[in-house]
Amino acid sequence: GGRLMATKKPEAGEALKQVTYLASALKAPRITEAAARLADHARDAGWTHEEYLAAVLDREVAARNASGAQLRIRAAGFSPGRRPMLLPRGQVLWAALPPQMP
Repeated sequence: GGRLMATKKPEAGEALKQVTYLASALKAPRITEAAARLADHARDAGWTHEEYLAAVLDREVAARNASGAQLRIRAAGFSPGRRPMLLPRGQVLWAALPPQMP
């Protein structure tokens, strides 16, 4: 369950197995990929545990945001070949709006 690894430092392989299990339990499989990909880089760069965790979670959040945007576009009824034009927030493409009724 929810116990912490307190007494001895786990082997890297065992730690990765635990990350895989926990990411699966959280329904966040991309965490496993990001953790494995970033581990060596983090070690070599001397990242703190917090910096490493933030980088792994950042990858998960970015992937979820991108996935959510794609789901919303699909739910809006756009066909795969016809995507909406994305404008910066606050800008309106006035020519695309229907004419006003008097």
